[in-house]
Amino acid sequence: RVPWASVRALSSKPNPAKISLDIARAITQMTIMQLDNDDMMYAKALEDLRNNKSASLIERWQAMVHVLLTVQLQNIVPFGYNGNEEGLREFNKHFEQVMRNDDKARE
Repeated sequence: RVPWASVRALSSKPNPAKISLDIARAITQMTIMQLDNDDMMYAKALEDLRNNKSASLIERWQAMVHVLLTVQLQNIVPFGYNGNEEGLREFNKHFEQVMRNDDKARE
C-alpha cells in the first residue's frame, strides 16, 4: 500500500534530503504500479517491447530501461528531486542511505 498521506505531506514541501523509508517505499510502489497497471501507457510500452520479436534483446533491454527511468523520474519530482540525471542520482543516493540505515536498525 502506498502511504498517500505521507506522500501528500512531503510532496507539498519538497525537500529531497528528508526522504524516509515510507517515502522511498511509496516512490518504489508508485513506479511498480505504473509499470504493472495495464491501463498505464508505461505498462503498454513494456508489453509492446515484450511482443516485439523483430528487435534484438539489446534493443528491447535499452527501450525497457528508458521506460523505467522515465517512470522513476516522473515519480521523484514531486518529492523535490530534479527530473533529470542529477535528480535521479541524488534520489538513488538518499534511497541507498535510507535502506542502509533500515538494515542497521534491523540488526
